[in-house]
Amino acid sequence: MKAILLIICFVLISAVQISLTNNARAEERFVKIGNLSDMTGPVSPEIIPISRGTAVYFQDLNKKGGINGINLDIEWVDTKYQLAAALAGYERLKNKVPIFYTSLSHASTALKANFAEDKIPCVTHSSAMVPFWPPGWLYGFAPTFSDDLALMADFLLESRKEKGPMKVALMFTDDTVGRSIFEGGVQYLKAKGIEIVAEEPLKMNSTDTTSQLLRIQRTNPDYIFCHLIGVNQSVVLRDRQKLGIKIPVASCHGSWAEDLIKMAGAEACEEVITARSWGLPTDNSWGIKLANQLIESHLQEWASKPAGVYLGIGSGMVIAEAVRLAVNKVGFDKLKGATIKEFGFDQIRNLDTGGLTPRITYTPTDHRGGVSERIVKIVGGKPTVVKDWTTTPVCKP
Repeated sequence: MKAILLIICFVLISAVQISLTNNARAEERFVKIGNLSDMTGPVSPEIIPISRGTAVYFQDLNKKGGINGINLDIEWVDTKYQLAAALAGYERLKNKVPIFYTSLSHASTALKANFAEDKIPCVTHSSAMVPFWPPGWLYGFAPTFSDDLALMADFLLESRKEKGPMKVALMFTDDTVGRSIFEGGVQYLKAKGIEIVAEEPLKMNSTDTTSQLLRIQRTNPDYIFCHLIGVNQSVVLRDRQKLGIKIPVASCHGSWAEDLIKMAGAEACEEVITARSWGLPTDNSWGIKLANQLIESHLQEWASKPAGVYLGIGSGMVIAEAVRLAVNKVGFDKLKGATIKEFGFDQIRNLDTGGLTPRITYTPTDHRGGVSERIVKIVGGKPTVVKDWTTTPVCKP
């Protein structure tokens, strides 16, 4: 009889525990973010550390209680650097998530009207021009690539001693990302009296740039301005070294200095200057310290691309802040794309990500988020800050 009673008690206790567990799961609250990113394809080495940085930050945040008990979760779509895959992913997720998240300039550009029509905000790492002007439902983290170009031009003009107009050659990927500098950036250079003596587009998977560099050499520019991601930039720098070309190189923020050094070698990168929107591993700030800890514990395979991870973690902080602000205003039950935009992203002012990104502010007239950058020069195999955080010029289409 006692044995039967013990069995009955055990069954009752187990039933209560299961019920409590099920109730707890039912009460768990999530905000899902639809991530349209290249996890495979030609630019995936640049994109994966960004997406993984955000995912790891959300995991860490959720372990600490989330946002007032609300967890952030990512719904992944591998876009493979294919616009069709990004558009299909958007259609699949648009009724499931209140926020989208992408690193793709072509997708951000193509989907800009969709985000507005469906009332879903999208945070994007694209620094192309079209997604941000005029401001709509897209939110960024840094100045545009055209703003980069303008900042570097101003920096070089300030220290220029030669007489006559500065002459520059342009190298850029032959796609939406690369050609975005012609929407305001090139016009800024010309307005400053800079002469564009060559324009050389490169395919995303270029493995040899000898012919382009030799054509540029014949125009005798003062600088080569490159708007390329790391893998293309490293090919240019290696070929430039092989050819013995001494023309200085300046690069937009799509190329990360520490990544270039590893891929192209310190000698090929010597004296290259680049606009820098993200923190440096040596920065003594709370955001960089947190990010370095998360890299050490979860992302060691991407330790050589810390700038990408920094951007991903900083992006996660911005998304979390938008959700926090919206929840505090309307409550969890009323969270949707429109409320997260109006009471979340649109209210973010001077958000400090601990040096991972510039301070983030969104206004009705500007959704770039960050409006300042540093100028970094590679010296002795190390990135060195030669101009601290500076507000960039604003280039518009």
